[in-house]
Amino acid sequence: MKGIFWGIKSIQLGIIRHDFFGNVQEQSFQMLLYWSTHCDPQEVTVDTLRAALAEAECLTALKCLSLLEE
Repeated sequence: MKGIFWGIKSIQLGIIRHDFFGNVQEQSFQMLLYWSTHCDPQEVTVDTLRAALAEAECLTALKCLSLLEE
């Protein structure tokens, strides 16, 4: 997952990668957690998340997101 698409600064992404080295699932979760707690609350929406996932080509995550909405 590419946290840069959520406006997460590269320094924070580096910290996440370092703290959770080798655990891509946890890195992804931490990026989403950081995004959801540090962004403007009006920007933390399903539509914003969907757009960022699409831009990052996170197809599996998009599929899971669509399953939650059914």
